Amino acid sequence: MPFFLGSGFLLAGLAIVIPIALHLLHRRRPQPLLFSAVRFMREAIAKSRRSRRITQGLTLLMRVLIILFLSLAFARPYVRQSGIVPAGRRVVLLVLDSSGSMQSRGSGRSSFELGRNWAQLVLDSLQEGDRVGLLAPGLSEPRVVFPPVSDMKAVRSALQELNCGQSRGRVCETLLDILDKSKDAIEGYEVHIFSDFQRSSWSASVAARLSAVMSEGEGSVFFNRVGLKSTSDAGFGNVQFLPPAVLSDGRFQAEVDVVASDSFMGSNTVRLVVGGEQSNHSSLLLSPGESEHCSLGGVAGSATGADVSGWLELETDAYELNNRHYFSLPRLSGLPALLVNGSGDNRDSYYLKRALNPGGVASTLMVPEETDWSGFLSTGELSRNAVIFVCNPPALDATSCRVIKTYVETGGVLVLFPGGSGAGHLDETSLGNLGVFEGLKVKYQEAREVKRHEIIIADASDLLARRLEAAIPPPWPFVLRRRIKLELPERTGASILKFRDGGAFLMRKRMGEGELWVAAVSANRDWSDWPLSPMYFIYIQELCKQAAGLRQRGLETEVGGNLLYSWAGRELKLSLTLTAPDGTKTVHDLERDGLGKPFVINGFDSPGLYQLTGATIQGHRTIAVNIPEDERALVSFNGNELRNTMQGVPASYCEDHEELRRELSGMRQSRPLWPWLLLMAFLLSMVEVIFANVRSRPIGQPHLVGELLKRGLR
Repeated sequence: MPFFLGSGFLLAGLAIVIPIALHLLHRRRPQPLLFSAVRFMREAIAKSRRSRRITQGLTLLMRVLIILFLSLAFARPYVRQSGIVPAGRRVVLLVLDSSGSMQSRGSGRSSFELGRNWAQLVLDSLQEGDRVGLLAPGLSEPRVVFPPVSDMKAVRSALQELNCGQSRGRVCETLLDILDKSKDAIEGYEVHIFSDFQRSSWSASVAARLSAVMSEGEGSVFFNRVGLKSTSDAGFGNVQFLPPAVLSDGRFQAEVDVVASDSFMGSNTVRLVVGGEQSNHSSLLLSPGESEHCSLGGVAGSATGADVSGWLELETDAYELNNRHYFSLPRLSGLPALLVNGSGDNRDSYYLKRALNPGGVASTLMVPEETDWSGFLSTGELSRNAVIFVCNPPALDATSCRVIKTYVETGGVLVLFPGGSGAGHLDETSLGNLGVFEGLKVKYQEAREVKRHEIIIADASDLLARRLEAAIPPPWPFVLRRRIKLELPERTGASILKFRDGGAFLMRKRMGEGELWVAAVSANRDWSDWPLSPMYFIYIQELCKQAAGLRQRGLETEVGGNLLYSWAGRELKLSLTLTAPDGTKTVHDLERDGLGKPFVINGFDSPGLYQLTGATIQGHRTIAVNIPEDERALVSFNGNELRNTMQGVPASYCEDHEELRRELSGMRQSRPLWPWLLLMAFLLSMVEVIFANVRSRPIGQPHLVGELLKRGLR
């Protein structure tokens, strides 16, 4: 039975409807003529009609066959006879996926163990003189044995010593990198991939480039699936901590999404563990392929200065690696917040200062400092401020826009409040000069009558809006005297809160590493009674918590990743000791590019809580390391999808070793059929042209028939 390397071209065979349709549309019906009754003329007409039908039918058949042969030829068919895979010395690359998802278990053994055993069977089937290489994507060094060698004993030993990693697989990228660099050294090779084929490890776009490299090297690929097609599993999706640091009251909250696989259905429990002890828990009912959200509050211990660390935990299932999420929250206090009074009068920021320091006591994360507009523009180092509130600013010119953009893009949070007794200067021209909010329309409005207006949520997915909703359910009413009506196109998604009667109340735009906010009313009571509402206090507090997270580099990274470690000192070089969860210690001699730049720390080979110590660190820092986000969800390719990514390369998909043996046997006994199809299409095209020209040559009428026609038409 033939098989095709480019089966997509078979769809081109549908083009046969074109000549058939043209044939049917151009059929001519015989035209009646007035003529005397001559019997032999009827017989001549009938004979001519039969001949014409035969001619047209043969021409149509040849045109249809030409199209079919061309579409089949481009699909590159092979027949099982003699040799798409070389029958002599073999060059075999064993690719054992060693990513975190291969630790999922079924029937008592992990997918990695099943893949290693299957690779051993392929290795045992090789003959003396064959060459074999071993790759393990997912490990820090994927080239276990490469270039291919004929020492089977060494390869067998290396295969048995392999252990599964816990980082990304990137099977496709690893293969492309290695084969592209070695395309002049090996050819006619077989690539045997043993994997669960998660979508995170096989990129269709990269596979297109890999196909070109393998086609040039006359390679073939065998997709050997190991493990269960569908694993019953529930794991962590998105996890966020609010605030992303521990403040003076020690309270924090985890916002957790739990994702179920397509075959998981039932309940699960999320547990919050702090300092080794369970602090909170929440039960969830999960449906197949769906996610559920929960919020867990925690309280840090009393250890002053120490990072607050722990983990979130789910119940044990088939994939234990994504049942834990580690965290480490730094303790923060006293971050500066700059209050800018555009009019030079402190009344612009009066209520902001009290929202930051309720009761006049600095019990929150921020320590407010005040300045005027000229002081704001002349301050050389704004980046020390976690958040800047600009109240009643003058018109924004090129200089002020540049200062604002520079601060925000480097990780700051800046809020613009209008103000003044009239329309103020925060108009469409000023905001347009920032060039941030595309399509923004601004219109100053004064209320005809003083009445209460309601504020509702515009973006239900926004985390800060959800925090406000959890604290005080909307709508939030207050008396409004004037506002700037902010209108944005719906597609921008910049509006976070809005007036019920239309127009944004608070809008936000991400810029670089920071955020720019614009409010529709002033920060004091000149424009509304918003500063007297509880929602005003909660918004300012939650915004400050969010700003602290943007300014503070986290103490969390992923397996195989790097940690950007902030350092306030003036040292450009540090020697630190990293202690892994299993107690292994490694010394890191670090160097950074300059003051204010972070140190880069690596060497995180497994998930867990790492300890960072050194002579310059008081006590220790705790670093949380988790598996990559790509390895959390178990979503895999099927056989047809995998084969379709490797167009132009002989590709097989197998689910057990016997099926692989049959595929290998068939591919060794095959030959290409497409050259013959191209030749047939060419010959038919020549015959069709000659045949159509011969049959269409005009034939003169006999003299007697012509005379009879003339007499009959008189």
